[in-house]
Amino acid sequence: MPSSTGATLVTSGTNTNSGVAWTSPGNITLDDGSNAVVATTAGQNSQQLTGTGLGFSVPTNATIVGIELTVHGMVSTSQQQFVRLTKDGTNIAGSNKTATQGTTANTVTYGSSADLWGTTWAPSDVNASTFGGQFLTQ
Repeated sequence: MPSSTGATLVTSGTNTNSGVAWTSPGNITLDDGSNAVVATTAGQNSQQLTGTGLGFSVPTNATIVGIELTVHGMVSTSQQQFVRLTKDGTNIAGSNKTATQGTTANTVTYGSSADLWGTTWAPSDVNASTFGGQFLTQ
């Protein structure tokens, strides 16, 4: 019988890779009105705002058939936005999704219960403390 794990917040927010750094990346660990912020201009990329530490306990004999990532936030520019998944907390795992965060605060879900983001996932991948999501602007 199919099962799923419930929604959970990340426990760590960090900047990864090169680009303009996010201010207060740790603010992504709570939904309390405090935000991580990045100020980029045309032609500048943001660093990847990476959230990890989801604390999943997927059974080792389970099959991962899809992953959803929900982002609550907003942007103030028309730059391209991307969401990604990471297995190791830094590097991209699978395919990017073009993000559609608006200029007012909203919540958008990327992926689905049948979307593997262009790669394979083992229970050990999603159970790892380094599994998470990334958001960036280009």
